[in-house]
Formats: sequence, C-alpha cells, structure tokens
Amino acid sequence: IILFLDARDEANVENINFLFKAFEILLRKENFKLFITSRQRLQKKLEKKFKIKAMTVDPLNENDQLDFLKKFWNIKEDSLGKFDELFTKQYLQTFRIDGIGNHRDLFGTPLLVRMLAEIYSDFFKEADSKLSNEKAMKNDFNNQLKLVDVYDKFVTKCLNETLNKINNSQFGAEHSKRLKIMPESSRNEYQKLAFAEKMPDELITLMCEQHFTTNIRQIRLRILHDKEESLLIEALPDGLKFAHQSYSEFLAAEYLYKRIDKIDISEIDSYKLKALEVLEKQEIIRLFLFEMINSKMKDIHLKFLKAIGEQSAFWACQGNCRNLVKHLMGIEDKQSNNLEKNSFLHYAASCGSKEIVKYLIDQDVDLNSRNLYGETPLHNALKRNDIEIVKLLTENGAFINAVDIRFNTLLHVAVKYASNEIVEYLLEKGIDSNSPNLDEKRPIHIAIQKNSIEIVELLISHRVRIDCIDRRNNNILHFAVLYGSSEILPFLMPCLENEAINSRNLDGYTPLHLAVKKNDLESVKILSSKGARTDSKDKKNNSVLHVAVELSSEEIVKHLIQQCGVDLSCENIEGETPLHLAVKRGDLKICNFLILKGARIDVEDKQKNTILHLAAKSGSADMVRHIIDQNVNINDENSTHK
Repeated sequence: IILFLDARDEANVENINFLFKAFEILLRKENFKLFITSRQRLQKKLEKKFKIKAMTVDPLNENDQLDFLKKFWNIKEDSLGKFDELFTKQYLQTFRIDGIGNHRDLFGTPLLVRMLAEIYSDFFKEADSKLSNEKAMKNDFNNQLKLVDVYDKFVTKCLNETLNKINNSQFGAEHSKRLKIMPESSRNEYQKLAFAEKMPDELITLMCEQHFTTNIRQIRLRILHDKEESLLIEALPDGLKFAHQSYSEFLAAEYLYKRIDKIDISEIDSYKLKALEVLEKQEIIRLFLFEMINSKMKDIHLKFLKAIGEQSAFWACQGNCRNLVKHLMGIEDKQSNNLEKNSFLHYAASCGSKEIVKYLIDQDVDLNSRNLYGETPLHNALKRNDIEIVKLLTENGAFINAVDIRFNTLLHVAVKYASNEIVEYLLEKGIDSNSPNLDEKRPIHIAIQKNSIEIVELLISHRVRIDCIDRRNNNILHFAVLYGSSEILPFLMPCLENEAINSRNLDGYTPLHLAVKKNDLESVKILSSKGARTDSKDKKNNSVLHVAVELSSEEIVKHLIQQCGVDLSCENIEGETPLHLAVKRGDLKICNFLILKGARIDVEDKQKNTILHLAAKSGSADMVRHIIDQNVNINDENSTHK
C-alpha cells in the first residue's frame, strides 16, 4: 500500500499532532509506504520525529518543461516545428538572464510550470491558426513574454491560488476575512517586505513613509505567527523567505516604481547618488524597474532617471527598452558619452539589444564612434559573439578595418571571442587578416593561443601569413609551443619552410628548447620526429638536454638520450655539462641515468669545479656519497684552490 499526503503543512496544529500519531501507527504495518510533501518548517519536524532524511525531487529540465507546455496547450504535431522556432527561443531568452537563474529554478516544479501553462492557456487556445502567421505570432510572443509581464501574471496567479485554498479550507472568521483581500493587500505587503530586504536603510529612510520600518516588523511578526504562507513566501523558524530570489527582486522593483511616483522632484538631488548606487549593484531589480517604466512611463519616472544621469540611458539600452531610450535621448544628445566614452550604440551592441541598435541606426548615429579604448560598437558586438548585430552594423556601413588603441583589429577580437561563423563572415568581407597588434600578435597567434585548429585552418585557407615573427624573433612554431597545444603543431608544419623548425629567437631558443622548457613531452616528440635539431644551443650555449636537466624533466631527458642520441658531454658557456647541472640540483635519478648512459665524470667547468665540488656545494649527503662511489678524485682543487 502506498499513501501519498500532499501539503501536510497546511493543516492546523491539532491536526498535525493527530497526523503524527496516525503516521506512527501506519508505519508499523507491513508492505506500507508513506509519502508526505510539506514546506521546510514541517519537514524538519518530520525528520526529527521519524529519524529519516527528507528526499528532494529533481526539477524538470527545460525540455521537460517545454514538452509539458506543448501538451497542455494542445499544440498539434504539424505545428510543433513552428512552435519551437518561435516560442521556445523566446521562452529561453526571457529567463536566461544573469542573476535570475533559469527555468529549472523558476518553473522546475510541476506545480509552477502548470501555473505558467494556465496563465497563457487563453493565448494558446488558437495556437495552430496563429502559428500560420509567423510575423504576427512573433510580435505576440514578444509582447506576451516580456519578463515583467510574466512575473506580474505569475505573482497574481500565486496569490489567487492561495486565496482559493483559503476559500476551500476551515479558517476562523477573523483570519479568513483578512486573508480574503489577499490579492490586493498581500501584494503590497510583499512589495514592502522585498523592498526592506533588498534596499539599504539610507534609501528606505529617504523614499519611504516615516513608519515604514515599524510596519515591516508588524507584517513579519503577523505572517510568522499566523503562518500566512503562499506560493511566493514561506514562514521558517528563522524568519520569512521568498520562494525564489527573483520574486523578491521583482516585488522590490514594483515598490520602487510606486515610490518614485510619490517623489518630490525638488528633493531628488538629496538621494539621487544613493539611488544610482543601488541600481548599479542591484542589476535584476534595475532590469525589472526599467521594463516597468518602459511599459508604463510617467513624467516623474523620466525626471527621476534623468536626475540619476546618463547612465540611465545606457541601462535602457541594456534592457532593450526602446520606448524609454527614445524619451531619454533627444536628437541633440544621441551621441552622448559616459566616462569611458561609450556611445549608446556601444552599449546596445555589447548587450545584444537588437531593437535599440536598429533604432539608433535609423537615427543616423555614428556607427564607427570610438570609446576610451578605441573600440567601435562592432568591437562590442564581436565580444558578445552576436552575429545578427555584427551583420546589422556592417551592412549599414560599420568600418570592418577599425583598430583599438592597442591596434587590435576586429579580426583579433573575433578570433578571441566570437564563433567560427563570425570569423568566416569577416574574412569573406575582406577584413585585414595580417595586421599585428601592439604585442605583435596577429589574428593567427590569437587562434593558436585559443587552441582552435578550426580557426587556424580557416585563416590559412584565406592566405593569412604564417612566416611572421615578433619582436623577440619568435616564429609561429615558437608561439604554438608556448601557447597552443601539441595538436596544432603537426597542422602548422606542412605550411612552413623547413628552416622554421630550427629558427632561434633572441634568447637563442628553438621551438624544441621551448617545448622542453614547458615540460611538454608530446611537443618534444613531434618536433624531434619532424627534424628539429637536438644539438641547437641557446645564447648561453645550453643544449636542449641542459634545459631538460635544469628542469628535472626526467621523461624528456630519457627521450632525448634514448630516442634522439643527444651529446651527453656538450658544455654551456660556463663549461657545465648536463651532468654538472644534475649534480648541482641534487637530482640523483637524472644524475645516475646520465652516468649509466656514458656521461663523462671527469669534466670540469670554467671554474675547474668537478662534479664532486658541485655535489658538496649542493648540501646533499646522498649525492656526495653517490659521486664518491664513481671513483672520482676526492682531492682535486678548483680555481680557488678548494
């Protein structure tokens, strides 16, 4: 027998105590399972009473939610493709905003996604006929799925659901009377609670009535005492908690919107800096507020935003609030800049606000305006990897060969941040693909650093130069070893002249030296197998074996000796052989391996130090014993007669 009891926390205290006794009796039965759902406050009591841990239900993922919505709205099979194309993308975009979370957080529970379905059931009654008119349906979706509208309908639905429960339950007359006006009074109380939770005391003092704090305390105590919970808020032993942070942010924004309406505009200067500080920190509240003002704008709202400063116009761009942007920007100041000299078009492009970009283009703003860093709006669109805005700007005259103050071209930016599709689009448009930036890196260097074989291949197919060197005389192979991966090396080699593999930079390092210094055995194997000279010396006359020993790269040392046959007795500028370096480092393993492979033990460096001198200097008693065991002369003197 399986018994499922839902929402047990909604029972009164006497009934809950009775249920506990009933549960104890039922659980003595064989072949009996009991499932109980409740809020957190009762959950903890149940865990303590029955000494078990509560289970959690995984939320529905996005696909499950969308499948449920399609079935609830009865979308026919032949309309599913168009539905996915129009609705699904808009649904995902609406809630995928940094800080808000995603559908798993908001509508992951079956109850909440069902409520969402019910909210829009009327809209989708004739979905199949609507879907035939793609343009009209897209506009309808844009209007119906605005973030503020969704939250507004959802909050209303949650409060109405709570009222329905009250009407269908046994509450005392006085309790019921107060709660039955819940959709009006509770929304206002929730707004106040959210505002008090999210706003600093200083702004609350400036914007709210004198007894606001006292009123908040009374509301909290009453809800906790009477357990006046809803789908939006719950009463826990340690206080009230909104079911999701975004509900609190939305309700706080609603209250802020209302309080602005009561502002004495003559006093706005006294708190505009505090309001600006709050809006800068509270990004989601700001997003909600700007959408609210964009939808229902009053003169006082515009005065408030203008008093805050031109940052308001940039936030309007960020929120895609076209109506608000129009009002905030007069024709004479469409090119206004902030401290970083970003134009409104910079901000709109960096935020992916396509409608605002279109509007600004129609207003003939400068598409090639530069900010403090020399970046154009097209630079910002590329950083966002937004091909629609990239195309929109370039097709309307944006200059594709613009460079920033560090001489990064748009292709540098695209290779670093954007997709292969955007890189190819710019190459097809004829963008300069070979210009170096101030660090002498070309787009292909960035592609290697990004470890993208696909973009490297794309650039080479468009005849990008790969024989370039930087100010340190590093060629493309040096760079690939330092910043790429071993997978890129074999791809580059056939495209280069043979001597490139042994080219030396200003430090005398070949690509093989750098691979050893990086302790990259795979690259060492690739380079040595493709003809890299293992006897090359750097400007201090260190061979690749010197470098490997210096870094204690045991595997590379073995590879160079066993597979490449390097000279064990080659000397650097100090007259040191690889064995000298191994002894100096106190590396017994490599020292022993070198001796076993035939390294000479009688050589001296430029100061006439033998390996025993160096062993003694290393402070390693084990190394000294090991060298003495090789039958060296223990009385040899160096140049200082030691």
